[in-house]
Amino acid sequence: MNREDLIRELRKTARKADVKFQVISGRGKGSHYRVEFGEKWTTVQSGELSPSIVRRIKKQLGVECPPSAGLTDIATLERSNT
Repeated sequence: MNREDLIRELRKTARKADVKFQVISGRGKGSHYRVEFGEKWTTVQSGELSPSIVRRIKKQLGVECPPSAGLTDIATLERSNT
């Protein structure tokens, strides 16, 4: 998932939850964005975001991330390669 996909998803979630959502490009360092979701905020880097970074960002913003959010267990991958 890249940054723009995550921002699109967070914006949609905020709209459904009727929560203030704002992306501030001038507050982050370099190409990083500051994202505000309700009363919480975090910094989002540019480019491709790993699933663990996406989970961390959502956790920092208080957005629920179901355990089966399209993430594959490493043990499952190892078993399928054998």
